[in-house]
Amino acid sequence: MPFISHSANNSMYIKKIQESLDKQPPLCLGTTVWPVHIATQDISYGYINAKMEALTDAELTHSKIIGKQKTWQLTSLGLKEFNKYGDLCYGKRVVEHIERIYQNKKSGSVIFDYSISSLPSWARHPSVRFAYTDVDNLISGIKTARYQANFKNIPAGKIEIVGEPYQLDLLY
Repeated sequence: MPFISHSANNSMYIKKIQESLDKQPPLCLGTTVWPVHIATQDISYGYINAKMEALTDAELTHSKIIGKQKTWQLTSLGLKEFNKYGDLCYGKRVVEHIERIYQNKKSGSVIFDYSISSLPSWARHPSVRFAYTDVDNLISGIKTARYQANFKNIPAGKIEIVGEPYQLDLLY
């Protein structure tokens, strides 16, 4: 495939890739039911405790133990963040820079990197990044991880994204 990359043309590719990324749900932690309760003798207690205490370190939750059960409640900051999407979400991927465009007559691909829009400070907290490796990987990949979006050419010099953009590099 021939390589092309003209700044004037990049805006069309950025727009189409961004439209595809915007169809994806926001980046969230995945805990949608609060408060969180777990028995201290539960086999998954250590795992859940580590994740919830990371949120406590970031001032999103507070915890208490009653008998053999530990409960985490959202703080006012946690509740404010939770109410935005019904989860603790930390933004959406945004096309940052196009590295390369490969194109032939029928199709092509675009290699790009990303940033995360509206990244809250709590997502950058070291405890959160340690406990939630997917958050850490996405934040570490800002402007460094390369993604690929495939497209097909359609009439009038336009393109249509095929499938979803996917990561090319593993940074861990």
